[in-house]
Amino acid sequence: MIHVPVCFEFMDRASHYRHEADHARRLAEVTWQPDLDDMLRRLAQGFDETAEDIEAGATEMRHPEFLP
Repeated sequence: MIHVPVCFEFMDRASHYRHEADHARRLAEVTWQPDLDDMLRRLAQGFDETAEDIEAGATEMRHPEFLP
């Protein structure tokens, strides 16, 4: 039997960020404040990008303010 908990850990982490992105989008759909809608959609995009990074095998995350 092969035991690969690290693989599942990364997949769980990525699915967690996907779940958070979906939650932020659902909140954006029901808000009546345009600025809050925009903020929630940017937050969802950030969660999606983090999930993509995890799925691609990134070992560290950089804060968007520090990216070139």
